[in-house]
Amino acid sequence: MAPARFSPSRFLDDVRRHRVTYLNYVDKPLALILSTPERPDDADKTPRVAIVNGFDYRVVRTSPA
Repeated sequence: MAPARFSPSRFLDDVRRHRVTYLNYVDKPLALILSTPERPDDADKTPRVAIVNGFDYRVVRTSPA
């Protein structure tokens, strides 16, 4: 899957629609995806493997302050 235009808010919708099982990303797009608000259907995703280069997990808050 290679959308014509990247949208963090639509990323998981695209992943589900195309039944993506493998992700290969660099730091900035992944940080943008992870910073989107949680949704009730977030658990309905298909990826099994994600390869990420240069991602610093400390830049994304995963729980409310």
